[in-house]
Amino acid sequence: MIYELILKPSQKDSGPLEILIDLLLGAGISPEIIIQVTLKGKEHLCLYSQSKKEHLNLKRVVDSLQLKKVLLVDHHLVKSDWQDKWKKDFKAFNLSKRFCVVPRWDKKSFESKTREPIYIDTSLAFGTGLHETTQFMSELIEKYEGKYASFLDLGTGTGILSIIASKCNAQEIKAMDISSDAINMAKVNLQENKIKDVELVCSDLRNFKEKKQYDFVAANLITGDLIDFQKKIFTFVKPGKYLAVSGISLENEKKIRKTFQSYDMRCLKIVRGSAWLAILYKKG
Repeated sequence: MIYELILKPSQKDSGPLEILIDLLLGAGISPEIIIQVTLKGKEHLCLYSQSKKEHLNLKRVVDSLQLKKVLLVDHHLVKSDWQDKWKKDFKAFNLSKRFCVVPRWDKKSFESKTREPIYIDTSLAFGTGLHETTQFMSELIEKYEGKYASFLDLGTGTGILSIIASKCNAQEIKAMDISSDAINMAKVNLQENKIKDVELVCSDLRNFKEKKQYDFVAANLITGDLIDFQKKIFTFVKPGKYLAVSGISLENEKKIRKTFQSYDMRCLKIVRGSAWLAILYKKG
């Protein structure tokens, strides 16, 4: 069973939607389960979970925000309905200058002369590359190809960033996620793209143990986790190499930059979108 919680702001402009996203992130909701959709010409947010317990927790968090002029709608979808919904709504799209994302079920019929396809299945895990933060991270990984041989993917989701890192010639890749469903789907997607030798770990950041340091660490997490585990994330980065952080709303930019300011790292690049941003650091 897939649980869907739809948030429908009464205003027509995108301003309230961006404020709503920031409130949800501030309450600890992961950006990977916040999906922005257009229904009958109006922008809404959908929150997805895969168990009744997770759904009720989400609903309690949203209720605690006491949102005004926001209509909440509950839907329950069986997994076949979820898959049909994504097959209807999820179409191939350009992710970066080099890559495009293609639904696995369109693999045989899809053709592109300008971009290399990444085949993704979303039947179990959320986060397809549609989210701005994933696109930003993809661009940074692609831009710095050749400057890293090892890659650590924190919060891998569907495994899309690890796939890109492999295609950009990373030789050693480790990917972790708190969700066992995400790890299983990442495994499927890696196989679908003929990517081998990626080590997958199911763990939360608190219990994730890693003594090795990496040339490129990608942390596409919520702001709260970036702040809570800042020191641990910093230790994963090899001196002279790169840390990319995202899952950050525009309103939280100063907070994140202040957090990482105390470490021996230089900010190389900030990528901003309509509501989100990513930051690339180089460790001194």
